[in-house]
Amino acid sequence: MGVFNVLADGQGLGEFATLEGDGVLGWGDRGAQVVEILREMLATYDVVVTVENDHFFSILEALRSPNLGGDGIPVPIEGAFGRKRKGGGKKDSTCRRLMRARQSSEAGGLLLRDEHVPDCFDYFFSGAGDGSEPCEADRGAYLSDDGIGMYYNSERVLRHECILLAGQSVLPGAGLRDPLVVDVEADRAVLAVVFSKHGQEGNTPHAGDGRFVVAGGHLPSGEGMSQEDERRAVADGAVAGLLHMGYGVLPIVLAMDSNTCDVYVERMVTAGHLLARQRSLAAMLAMHGFTSHVPEAGAAAFKCFKVRHARGAQPSKYGAFMYVCIDKICLRLPAGGQWRLQSAEPHSPTVHRCGLGAEDEAELVAIRDGQEAETLRSLFFGVPLTQAVPAFDKDARPDAVMQSYPLAWGDRLAERLAGLSEGSREQFAVLEKLFPNAHMPSDHPAVGVHFHFSFAQ
Repeated sequence: MGVFNVLADGQGLGEFATLEGDGVLGWGDRGAQVVEILREMLATYDVVVTVENDHFFSILEALRSPNLGGDGIPVPIEGAFGRKRKGGGKKDSTCRRLMRARQSSEAGGLLLRDEHVPDCFDYFFSGAGDGSEPCEADRGAYLSDDGIGMYYNSERVLRHECILLAGQSVLPGAGLRDPLVVDVEADRAVLAVVFSKHGQEGNTPHAGDGRFVVAGGHLPSGEGMSQEDERRAVADGAVAGLLHMGYGVLPIVLAMDSNTCDVYVERMVTAGHLLARQRSLAAMLAMHGFTSHVPEAGAAAFKCFKVRHARGAQPSKYGAFMYVCIDKICLRLPAGGQWRLQSAEPHSPTVHRCGLGAEDEAELVAIRDGQEAETLRSLFFGVPLTQAVPAFDKDARPDAVMQSYPLAWGDRLAERLAGLSEGSREQFAVLEKLFPNAHMPSDHPAVGVHFHFSFAQ
């Protein structure tokens, strides 16, 4: 089982401090790397969940390419996609403009690609059958930049059904090889599908004929207690729905960008939320019988390594250094003991790309948690260490931030590091490895767990 936040164009361009600038975010080279990583993951894992996926159809087409099979035969990769809808009345998203395959967007001087949606879904993704602009009343049909996609090798696993949770519906397709597409309310971003291993369906003595559930999700972001409450509510609603519908008799794998971790929860406790541990997402999942199998501590290759610069569109995150493990793969086995977990082997398929090693760990934790964090934030805004840098409201305009802090760092980290004193440059040299970069196409590492089961007779 694997999970990979592939970084949607609409979520990434103009947002991240990178060594050489936004050039590493263009979909041309980056898309090929994403496909390569997913192909490597699908060679090991039966199902791979992707989030922030506004390239679902073109990625699926590339994964099916005969060239990837090496023998001229198309690779048997299938897919299921949860398209997240924006609420009514909101502006069009980058994702939807791209998916309509008729309008390109410019961001940082980069021309974004078109997403070619199969004909059978054209109406649903364009908002109007003839490709014209939908009327104002159709705003609820707009997509966000954050679809949830599952890719799987149909020679190894069989897809049985899609589990429709609250606020979801299936879009009609045209044929068996067309991907399953589910319409998902943006604030309930979980997609669930029932699979089984080929060769086990109908031929095994254990419960459920070897079937299992994969639920993929992307939970709300933010490091405060209110955001943790929101994450817990979204995940709890999905899990409760699965159990209420009777799927608790099957193993359930929850693969997600959880946007939380033990580090954040402990900060909430320090900030005075004394019941943060009991109210956390992790506590809720444990209560429902889920066990997390991705290590949070001491594993650099499992952690996001990113920082948002002061010219992006998320002011509340400007200069905030992120080095935590937020991508989770959690497993719940049904009661009764017929499914027995022999081992669970976590692995980061991008460990050879990220450039981070054990020797970087102490430096990164110091920058994240110590005095270096304040120094970094001061450097990002070009202000003396003695001057407080205010936290910006999430709705603040980037141009207002730049007017207040004209020396705030932009996206080209190399230029800023070169201008520092020798001591500061050495102190923050590790930031040259920030994700995304020329080798890491996303701000998230890819994460996988290989589960080994046995079955009671």
